[in-house]
Amino acid sequence: MNKNILKLIFENRVDDISKITEADINYLNSHHTSSITFTDIKNYILSSDNLDKNLFISNLESYLCDIHFDTGYYCEKYYMYGFSDAINLYNECKKLG
Repeated sequence: MNKNILKLIFENRVDDISKITEADINYLNSHHTSSITFTDIKNYILSSDNLDKNLFISNLESYLCDIHFDTGYYCEKYYMYGFSDAINLYNECKKLG
């Protein structure tokens, strides 16, 4: 029963949760440590005959740091949505008696 309720809540909230808001973009842009993208790294590897290993490692570490930060941000965001939904569900169930 609980699994079905959670699935129903998720299906009804998926449009709200999956949107990247202007606030998300601003927050993430202000906290990234680099402007390196996966495409930049891939192009560097593919176009370079003499790969500078130190530069490559530095750029990759910076990129992975950004991914780690983004993951943490979205985990917290989605947790807050879920927790808020759980509190609202609890309150509604309490009203029903």
